[in-house]
Amino acid sequence: MNRIVSLLSLLLLSAQTTTGQFPGIDRARNNIYKAATDKERLISIQAAAAFKNSMPGDSILHYARWAKELALKLGNDKALARAEYSLLSGEVSSGGTDSVISHIETNIIFRNIKKTDPELYYKVQLLKANVLNRSSRLSEALELQLKLLADAEKENNTLARLFLINYTGATYLNTSGHRETAKKMWESGLEIIRESPNPAYQEIETYLLSNLSLYYLGNFYLSPSTALRDSCFKLLNHTIDLCRKTESMGVLASTFSYRANLYGRLKMYPEAEADFRETISLRSKIGDPLYISEDLKNMALFFYERKEMEKCLATVDEGLLLCEKFHIRETLIEFLKLKAGVFRIKGDQPRYTEMLEIILRVADSAYRINTAEKMASLQTQYEVQKKEALIARQKLDLFQQNLLLYASGAVALVLALFFIHRFRIYRKRQLQLLEEKRKQHEINIKEAEEKERKRIAAELHDNLGVQANAILYNSSQLDAGTEKQQLLVTDLQETAKEMLLNLRETLWALKNTDISAMDLWFRVINFMQQMGRHYTHIQFSVLGNPPKEFILTANRALHLVLVIQETVNNSVKHAEAANITIQSVTKEHEWEITVMDNGKGFDIKTARAKTESYGLGNMEERAVAGRFTLDIKSGPDTGTYTCLRIQP
Repeated sequence: MNRIVSLLSLLLLSAQTTTGQFPGIDRARNNIYKAATDKERLISIQAAAAFKNSMPGDSILHYARWAKELALKLGNDKALARAEYSLLSGEVSSGGTDSVISHIETNIIFRNIKKTDPELYYKVQLLKANVLNRSSRLSEALELQLKLLADAEKENNTLARLFLINYTGATYLNTSGHRETAKKMWESGLEIIRESPNPAYQEIETYLLSNLSLYYLGNFYLSPSTALRDSCFKLLNHTIDLCRKTESMGVLASTFSYRANLYGRLKMYPEAEADFRETISLRSKIGDPLYISEDLKNMALFFYERKEMEKCLATVDEGLLLCEKFHIRETLIEFLKLKAGVFRIKGDQPRYTEMLEIILRVADSAYRINTAEKMASLQTQYEVQKKEALIARQKLDLFQQNLLLYASGAVALVLALFFIHRFRIYRKRQLQLLEEKRKQHEINIKEAEEKERKRIAAELHDNLGVQANAILYNSSQLDAGTEKQQLLVTDLQETAKEMLLNLRETLWALKNTDISAMDLWFRVINFMQQMGRHYTHIQFSVLGNPPKEFILTANRALHLVLVIQETVNNSVKHAEAANITIQSVTKEHEWEITVMDNGKGFDIKTARAKTESYGLGNMEERAVAGRFTLDIKSGPDTGTYTCLRIQP
């Protein structure tokens, strides 16, 4: 009965793929259900698994489960390990990566495969590197791949070496400043194949050719020429032919996508659309959501440039559903920006404004949960010419809107300029040659983080600081007119001031690795003195001294200072207080800072229930992020008492 169910499932899965187009895959499937014994069937399933890069994730998982069942039944440990690997590959192809690395590192069945099955060992380790790449942990992936490449060269394992050259080159291409290194790696792999022809190397040859095509396309986009265009087409067409011969559907889909982009750049629109649709068709049959989302994004951009807005919207909506289902955050933001651009061109201002607000919320969420390295990776995924054209059109339209839309547009413009500046830095670094291949894993992590913080601080100062000051100055030049407009101008100015204040504190934290309690306390004293100069009708006081030899990380210090400032600002704006006092008390195992006012107080439950304000929620989130305790007590006519407790 189990055998019948498995065969029926196999037939159903086969109907979803490329039956008739790829006879090798079809023969491999047919051999499975023609097998007379369990041993023959297991061998046939393993042969079909060789086409995993051309099959949907569900099919890979189906074969893997079946192979695992047979391996356990036959007591074949080597086949069992390969089945476990296929299960993990299917999980990655279906969009799941969270538990793959821990499974590889803890599963006892993979413990000795370097000795018992060297080929599988390299495949498992490359799968681990693939997951690291998909998670934007490029430096970790590169370190692992370089180590494996050195081992494969030492062991004279040519096939493993070729696969490692291919994937290491891809990681280099996605790493700032390593574009030429990627090209040299792929060319060295093709040279190995030319020197030692072997049918077993044909599949990896398609990967190398496809990746090299991507490199030359990038050169063509930067410096177009007829010779380079013809070379790109020749390389792409050769890769497509070889992919069909070897039935490498995954590489075939990618190569069609590259050729579609080239057709689009040359305004050969029918050919471009045909290649885009062929890409989506192939990719849907394979079933990898990450690649499908990228292909949908490219096709949506193609329709956007051609002003086919309805096709663009339909493609974007399909991509958004995929991103939300599989939590693909990077491509999600790009789809949202495209959708906003369509509404703007169509003159649908309410929906355009709504999309801008959604983009800001998603971008803010990404900033909170991602590292600076991941944000940098996100910022470099846009194509330069498309993005600059979109930003230019947005800037022109936003200046023609009324005062309210101008304020919203200004915020979007600041974010867009920041993204462009980051991308230009990335593009410039791509043109630089790397003199040594293996310096990446020797860089001291702490020094790299320090350099990154200083660079980000400088960029924030040169971009957001200048823009915030521009908003503050320009808003002061506006003719307020009606009372409602005056309120909007005032609110805009207050927002710009808060941006500058938060930017100053962020820069202070970014420029320091560790911050002493004394340095932080001087910051609080300076803030209270400034508040006293601005609000002369309120008595501001600072009592006590900070603990000695108490060190905080820059991140914790920033959250702490911003919560204190938010508390004082709330007292000034809402409490109608005559006295505001900050006091420092040093206890045995913690530092306690209290902020007290004698204002009218408020009901905490009511404040938390408000949906239009996020002040208390933001303070509590910062307390969690900064690893300190926040305790707020208040009531009508009793003032407000806020206590922050910080442990080393």
